[in-house]
Amino acid sequence: MARVEHRSQQELEFVNAGDHIRNNVLLNYEQLGTLWMTRVNSSIYHNLVLRDTDAKAVVGLVCYQYYMGNAYIRSFYLLPGYENRRLGQLLLNTMLKEVKKSRKAATVRLEVFETNAMARRFYERNGFRYREFDFPAQLGGSARNSFEQYGMPILHMVLPIN
Repeated sequence: MARVEHRSQQELEFVNAGDHIRNNVLLNYEQLGTLWMTRVNSSIYHNLVLRDTDAKAVVGLVCYQYYMGNAYIRSFYLLPGYENRRLGQLLLNTMLKEVKKSRKAATVRLEVFETNAMARRFYERNGFRYREFDFPAQLGGSARNSFEQYGMPILHMVLPIN
């Protein structure tokens, strides 16, 4: 059984998040955890965690923020082994419901690795479309410059909010 929960930055429980999330997903937590935690510890971020209630562990998370009439997904992760169980869908649906309810955003925007076919298909199935946009410098700018130098192209996707 899984459930989605709100978590403030101080409440994010990485000690039981699983080695994969702690060591790989969180930008290599040992080396870049401070950078990531600085980002998510800002009060402008909204965090939802997906908890496996049977395993008593965090198995996914979405971190997003609002800016200039748009919602930007900054992080969306699901622990390996939890894919293809509609848990990512549960997490995204919960986030989209909150964005719609807030009335703070006309679109949801994100960046995704061009090589991440599974994530791209997931977002496409959920109505996201490829569209270039300038990722605001005030939000830390695009990850594109950081990753493209390593041969990891990033695509932009947008979902209109009805």
